[in-house]
Amino acid sequence: MADQSLISSEEISLFEYGIEQAIKYLLLYILGLITAVFFNLIISYLYFCIMLISTKSYLGGKHFHNETWCMISSVLFVILTLEVAQLITKISTNYDMLFAFCVIQIMITISSKVIIHSNQPLTRREIELNKRKSNILLIIQLLILFLCWITNFDVLLPISCSYFFLYHLTRIN
Repeated sequence: MADQSLISSEEISLFEYGIEQAIKYLLLYILGLITAVFFNLIISYLYFCIMLISTKSYLGGKHFHNETWCMISSVLFVILTLEVAQLITKISTNYDMLFAFCVIQIMITISSKVIIHSNQPLTRREIELNKRKSNILLIIQLLILFLCWITNFDVLLPISCSYFFLYHLTRIN
């Protein structure tokens, strides 16, 4: 394809990189799903994936310059979040307290700055737009948790507590 000059070698390299990244993240999510099945937290895991993608897409997070360490830390983050959620489920039946903790964590997240990684510099406008989008998604998450809390569908509260707590730990410099 590159010989026909329809696609430049730079575009081919970019396409290959995209496929490579997609495979790595697919493996990460499959490993997380296997862990979720082990802990019987499949619904929680699916909600966790939505939270992870929406929060980190717009607010950013810690990144290692070494891709291997980045993937290892991502795997550990997924597994640790599920394990902590499982632990919370076992030790806490006070879902009012868990809901309050989630609300506090979401408010802290809303007040957080966007983390800018050196590999992806952002303009001032992009930062403002990302912040606005993340706040909208966080408010939607808050509404979902509120609906779960008032309907006693408490499955999502432990994973939310676990996720936001660990997410904030990863933001500490």
